[in-house]
Amino acid sequence: MTDEDLTASRIARAEALTDLGRYEQAIELLTTIPQTSPDAVVSVNCLLAFAHLKLNNLGESHACAGRAVEAMPDNTEALYWLTATEPDAALALEHASRLVALAPEWAPYRALNARTLKRNSRSEEAESEAREAVRLAPEEILALNTLGDILLHSHPDEALDAYQRVLDIDPGNTSAREGIARLKRVHEADESSRLYRGLLETNPERGHYEDQLHWMVFVNPLRLTIGTVLLDAAGWLAMAVPYALGWRTAAVVCGTAWSLMMILGLVSGFRENAAKIAEGMETGSGVVVAAAFRRRPFSSFTAMASIV
Repeated sequence: MTDEDLTASRIARAEALTDLGRYEQAIELLTTIPQTSPDAVVSVNCLLAFAHLKLNNLGESHACAGRAVEAMPDNTEALYWLTATEPDAALALEHASRLVALAPEWAPYRALNARTLKRNSRSEEAESEAREAVRLAPEEILALNTLGDILLHSHPDEALDAYQRVLDIDPGNTSAREGIARLKRVHEADESSRLYRGLLETNPERGHYEDQLHWMVFVNPLRLTIGTVLLDAAGWLAMAVPYALGWRTAAVVCGTAWSLMMILGLVSGFRENAAKIAEGMETGSGVVVAAAFRRRPFSSFTAMASIV
């Protein structure tokens, strides 16, 4: 076996390790491979960039991608990883633009460019680019997830449709499930909490899912509080008319009754929200609220004080 064949064999083994999720072992193997040609530099460092990214070693991942681009400046795989790991949003957009110029028909590159445009607050261009990525490859998971993420706040129904299409292709896709959980956490808190619980069970190392579950206990009532305050103010403003006409006692009594109704509605909304979250988590409302206070006591007390 020649040196080139041996290098190719070891790179293939490292790629298999990354496919199995054994990123530390892949990195150990990749660091022993001689990088005697530009092709070898690109192959090894792109795999290293991917493995380090999966381990959340962002600095190492970006450095590896940079070495790959230095070896072959117009290599699209190297540019892809450099764009994906670039901490500077403006530089990332430069890399993404070069990437799309080199391969304009490749949907994953258009999707990455859409995400980079979004990072640079160019929302309309990002939406257009995400739609183009899906047009080029209607079954491409990265393109569909990108479209869902970009439309999450502006077109929630379309975002939900994009995520559902991903789950039709890959029922266990984490990004799509997380996107749907975010979409449903206000009006369908039970379904959202069920999704977050499932994500936490399959990805126990991602503690932010638990944070989302506990924050839902307060974030929905906080939104309800804003609406309650506005309605309460509107009620008292309406009472100003009879008060000015001399019916002061009646105006004060009606205004007070209105405020009490608003408070009771807020309490009911808080309980209903906690009950929905508890239903999704298959536990009791008291357990859900207590867990939120235990995990983030300062934030929870601050949120409760804001509601009060």
